[in-house]
Parts: sequence; C-alpha cells; structure tokens
Amino acid sequence: MNIFLLLLISIPIIEIYLFIKLGSQIGAFNTILLIFITAFFGIIYARYEGFNTLKSGMSQMVKNELPVYDINNISTNKKIDI
Repeated sequence: MNIFLLLLISIPIIEIYLFIKLGSQIGAFNTILLIFITAFFGIIYARYEGFNTLKSGMSQMVKNELPVYDINNISTNKKIDI
C-alpha cells in the first residue's frame, strides 16, 4: 500500500517537472499544444477500442453466445474462462 501511495504522489510530481522543463525548452504554447494533441489522439484511440469491443460483443450476442470475454475486457482488461 505504501508503494502505491508513493507512486500516486510521485508520478504527477515528475510529470509536472517534465512539463516545466519541456516548456522552458520549446515554449509554453508549444507544450500546451502537445498536451492537447496527445489528449485528442488518446480520446480517438479509446473510442476506437471501445467500439471494437462493443462490436465484438454484439456479434457474439447475434450468434447466441455469451460475450464473456468482451464484458470482462471492458471491466478488467483480462480474459476469464468459464
């Protein structure tokens, strides 16, 4: 638990430090622009993966199968066998 708490605190501090260092090298506007560009592509990728999981689950339901992998993939990103 202590390692989790340490990581929870230290990772954002390291991230902020790196943003400040990057901002001093390339400028504040370019740093903020890079943050928004990566956020945009992250949203696109998350939607793509979500729709693929939904499409796979629907195709299994059409085949009258239980979409166990797809339901579990959404919640835990691990496969279980029943």
